[in-house]
Amino acid sequence: MIGVQQVARVVSGGVYRLSARVRSVATNDSNVMFGGRVACYMAGQKERELVWMSEYNYWWPKELVFTNEAFEGAAVVYAHMGYGKFSSTGEFTDIRLELLKQATATNR
Repeated sequence: MIGVQQVARVVSGGVYRLSARVRSVATNDSNVMFGGRVACYMAGQKERELVWMSEYNYWWPKELVFTNEAFEGAAVVYAHMGYGKFSSTGEFTDIRLELLKQATATNR
């Protein structure tokens, strides 16, 4: 797998949106596997992920809203190709991890 990553500060109890847009540079064919992935890793929690598994040569947006239950510190947001052991060529844009709602004193 090949990809890029960046560290982002997160707070426990915060509500976040992970989003991105991806496209294949090869073809538009739902029968051809693709293997693009954007994910957020926080120690002690399951990875939050967006997965694109078929070739589509137009920008294909996805998003996931989640609550960070118990992690405070540096999360790793990354994008990579080759997920599921499928080789392809794709482009990523607008990769974001956005804080939608700050943690309150009652949920910290």
